[in-house]
Amino acid sequence: AWERCTHDPQPPAEAMEGYVRWVDALPGTPVFVAYPAVFDFSFINYYLARFVRRSPFGFSALDVRSYAMALTGSSFGAATKSRMPAEWLPDRPHTHVALDDALEQGEWFCRMLIASRERRQP
Repeated sequence: AWERCTHDPQPPAEAMEGYVRWVDALPGTPVFVAYPAVFDFSFINYYLARFVRRSPFGFSALDVRSYAMALTGSSFGAATKSRMPAEWLPDRPHTHVALDDALEQGEWFCRMLIASRERRQP
């Protein structure tokens, strides 16, 4: 993971400006989603404030674990990754490489959204 995250680094200001351009180019209203959102959002929000001086997300984030709690009807303590339905979890390995982790979380959340929509359909 260290080798991957230190290969061809960009200065933080350049990286964060590119990130905001990418988010701004996406369709719809951006929503910051993470597991855990409290850690990831704090980190990203700090870098956005320091280097870009604005956040495309405002001051809110959606926590995957909290969303899982709502979908399963479980307590927050029981809404752990190991207790989530297998069909929600990605088939990719957990590498601890930032980009891989982000892709894993994105796939995981999309599967949760699909499950949520399927539950609401008559």
